[in-house]
Amino acid sequence: MKTFTFLLLWVPAFCFSQNTNTDEVQKQLDSLLEQSAKLITKKKLDEAKPVLQTAEDQCRTTFGDTHVVLGKIEYYRGLISEYEGQPDNAEESYLESLKIYEQTIGKNSLDYAKTLNSLGVLKISQGKYDESERYYLAALPIVEAASGKENPYYGKILNNLGNLYRKTGNYTKAKNYYLEALEIKRAAVGEDHFDFAIVLESLANFYLETSDFQQAEKLYRQTLGIKAKTVGKEDENYAKSLNNLGILYVKMANFEEALPLLEEATAIWERTLGADHPNCAMGYCNLGLIYEELGDYYQAEPLLLKAKEVWEKTLGKSHLNVGLMLTNLGSSYQKIGNIEKAERSYLQALEVKEKAVGTAHPDYLRAMSGLASVYASQGQYQRGEPLLLQICETWEKTMGNDNLDYARSLNELASNYVALGQYGKAQPIYIKAKSIEETVLGEKHPTYAALLQGMANMYEQEKQYKEAEELYLRAESILAESLGTQHQSFASLENQLAHCYLMQGKAEQAVPLLLAAAQTEKLLLKKASTHLSESELVNYIHTFDQTQDWIYSLCEDHPELAEASFDNTLYYKGFLMGALVGIRRLSKDNPESAKLFRQYRYLGRLLAAEYAKPIVEREGVDSLEEEANLLEKELARSVSQYGEAVRQVGWEDVRQKLGEGEAALEFLAYDHFSAKAATDGRLYAALLLRPDSQQPLFVSLFEENKLDALLKNGQDGRPDFVNSLYAQNSLYDLIWKPLEQELAGVKTIYFSTSGTLHRLNLNALPTPDGNTLADRYQLVRLNSTRQLAVPQKASFEGQEALLFGGIQFDLDTTSIIARPDHFEMVATATRGALDFDLADPADRSGQWSFLQWTAVEASSLQFILEESGATASVISGPAATEETFKKIGVGGSSPRVLHLATHGFFFPDPQSEVRDQVGFGSGNEPVFKLSDNPMIRSGLVLAGGNYAWKNGKPFRPGMEDGILTAYEISQMDLSNTELVVLSACETGLGDIQGNEGVYGLQRAFKIAGAKYLIMSLWQVPDFQTQELMTAFYLNWLEEKMAVPDAFRAAQQAMREKYKNPFLWAGFVLVE
Repeated sequence: MKTFTFLLLWVPAFCFSQNTNTDEVQKQLDSLLEQSAKLITKKKLDEAKPVLQTAEDQCRTTFGDTHVVLGKIEYYRGLISEYEGQPDNAEESYLESLKIYEQTIGKNSLDYAKTLNSLGVLKISQGKYDESERYYLAALPIVEAASGKENPYYGKILNNLGNLYRKTGNYTKAKNYYLEALEIKRAAVGEDHFDFAIVLESLANFYLETSDFQQAEKLYRQTLGIKAKTVGKEDENYAKSLNNLGILYVKMANFEEALPLLEEATAIWERTLGADHPNCAMGYCNLGLIYEELGDYYQAEPLLLKAKEVWEKTLGKSHLNVGLMLTNLGSSYQKIGNIEKAERSYLQALEVKEKAVGTAHPDYLRAMSGLASVYASQGQYQRGEPLLLQICETWEKTMGNDNLDYARSLNELASNYVALGQYGKAQPIYIKAKSIEETVLGEKHPTYAALLQGMANMYEQEKQYKEAEELYLRAESILAESLGTQHQSFASLENQLAHCYLMQGKAEQAVPLLLAAAQTEKLLLKKASTHLSESELVNYIHTFDQTQDWIYSLCEDHPELAEASFDNTLYYKGFLMGALVGIRRLSKDNPESAKLFRQYRYLGRLLAAEYAKPIVEREGVDSLEEEANLLEKELARSVSQYGEAVRQVGWEDVRQKLGEGEAALEFLAYDHFSAKAATDGRLYAALLLRPDSQQPLFVSLFEENKLDALLKNGQDGRPDFVNSLYAQNSLYDLIWKPLEQELAGVKTIYFSTSGTLHRLNLNALPTPDGNTLADRYQLVRLNSTRQLAVPQKASFEGQEALLFGGIQFDLDTTSIIARPDHFEMVATATRGALDFDLADPADRSGQWSFLQWTAVEASSLQFILEESGATASVISGPAATEETFKKIGVGGSSPRVLHLATHGFFFPDPQSEVRDQVGFGSGNEPVFKLSDNPMIRSGLVLAGGNYAWKNGKPFRPGMEDGILTAYEISQMDLSNTELVVLSACETGLGDIQGNEGVYGLQRAFKIAGAKYLIMSLWQVPDFQTQELMTAFYLNWLEEKMAVPDAFRAAQQAMREKYKNPFLWAGFVLVE
């Protein structure tokens, strides 16, 4: 939003004498104009209008219809109309002001120049940059002639010209004007003046946009210092600088620093201007966007909607800011897969922006591009075609046919035609874009190389491999020289070139390219982990899936690739959990370590910005890298386990830890590639390693659709189905039979699952001889076999145990007492979503039922724990709140044992079709069902949770809602917890993110630091659950068995007692 700085207004002396009455009127007019200026500055527009009308009436009565004051009144009315989102009315008022000035004080007056400047500002907001430039350039010589270049207002116009050229991408001109304006302000008012801070902030914005974060931060902080002294820390302008600094930190993914700054800025605006002020709307908008970046749509959406509401109320529903807000909402809805709302928001944004700034404005084109991307995400490229055509035509009309924005839009249009298979249409458009980029950028620029890649991809799809290869090689040469070979763009190109070779049957040329790309991508990921947010990393890590898929696909014909495959698997599987979030948790151990890590991430962001530039444009990379390396070494010294968390582990390291009769098994799920024939898509394989292996062995297993057919599309949690599934040999034949001959003599297998295998208990797989795999092997389930080579925490402080059970899910105890059926101790009662499916239809409004056996379970386990010498506490009833749980580990060590006997939940990805299968059909769906973040769609229900579950919000603002999400758990410190038992239903489920693992409660507790985790795969019966848990604790504490042995023995005892696998195989142990 534009900020207008109102200078002290003055009325020139005229060359005729005035009587006392006119002098008095003149003073009154001056006072009214000054009052109007102050009201407009505070955006109290409705109050300013009658003041201006009073001034106009007095002026016309006393001085007639031609007077300089009338010019000022029209000028202020122009400002009001501009603030209200009425650019046509604003322009009309400004032009009328110019006309009056011309008739009264002439074209060479400062007031005339100021109005020209305001017209320039208006035209920038309309995207009419040529007109804006003409107005600014017309104003400059007037100010120079009237008062010289040293006049502060001359510097103000130069600053505005800088803003214009920054917006049009002419960064050299922009910087020069900013620097000249800064010198003028420095000489005229000094470095401690508010006006100097305004230009300084513009220069900071320039550095932010050009990714010079270090300079931007320096100038923002200098600006804050000046404003603190000149206007104070409670001033709206000080808040503006806090806001801008916060945005810088958002760009750097430094959310810990950004959030409090944005919150403070918004709070100042609320206190000084009121919550319904447009500036507050900007604060709400930015806060919403930062929560969106964090994947917390529960907090993001209401803030974005609030911003929209305030702007509609204060500026009108047709204001540009409302259109921008609708664009943001469209993007937000698109990210969570709510395509219907996304499309509606973009369409509304286009309607608003058309009224506000017209169809030629860049912001209108951005909304149109967003709408086209919505259609593209749904494969509806034909619907996007007319939009992309209009974008191209508009850029050409407004900016000319030698503009980079026009070339970029042509590129997008050509890519759309390639997606439609309309290569004949795509080719001439690519050629046109290529000609523009050759002229503007030259033939050695990385942007030009990217266009060549797009063209090469088109030729490859047309099977014109010779032409494609030629363009890929040209692009390769350009990128190697301009960006270097350790850049993501270069790795991506190598993958594309490798694909081209594979399609021609030239695997020998493709393999070295893929291996080199894989090494580069691992390096890039390690660097990215120092500065990207977790949500950004989730998306970033998936950009490397293709390389791994192609390498896995070649393993059968090229056994030598098994080594690289195992190493890549060790690196990628659980990378975010082990090497990123773990580091952040460890760095919380002390304030100094946390400070070091923040600085390390800051440097990482600076380096990322430099790496993104062509080599010749990079500045200070060597010194930044040296500083980052020193900080990393300091972190390794000061933060326990940091070095192990980031250490790369190879297959030889794992092999070295295997003893006689042991094996390591890494399951893989990958999209199979074959140039010769199509497959059913996603395949499973295993990488097997024994202590005497010369290299890992790649074993192809099965196609995913065959496993899905056995699991019958997610119905694997039903009792009859589970019993049937684990009673036949189908699973064994599919998963284990291909491995059988390679496991001769093996007794202990350390394994890590992948994909849909996460939903199975391999111990329970039946073997042809009528037993199970657990009878044949000791199976040790790990997140990654990397854990064998990286030392795990061996000792834990204290003997404290904390048990949650018998939890009251209603806020009022009378509501439970009124439903005695929920207290009945029925052995067939289950925990989790099954309660909803089997309960009376009247209960399907979303009430979690009381689990009486969990109270018995917690009580009996407390006795066993205390008998073994532990200090055991049971938290139950209404006391088992989310607030209580979140206090664990705060200000001290977490308990050694944490046992949670309650309901668990998991909702599938809202972007997938399975969302319709969940049994909660109300229109007021809570965020933990619809969030794009899988760690929010999985969790545990604690005391009072029924209210929020049903209403989508806590009982009152500021209190916890009783729905403990996996994301919230992941932010805790449970590093002293040896064992977490999730005695709840489906706690092992979550979104399966390829080989990265399950995003759910399992991941959350491992991130928080727990060593062992016992969790469930389906809706386990309440009675048998407490029976299994009691047996496990007796084995562990009284028989002194190790945790894995105690769990295995308890499950074996349950198996001997109960024939049906549904009753004994639902829990698994992960370490």
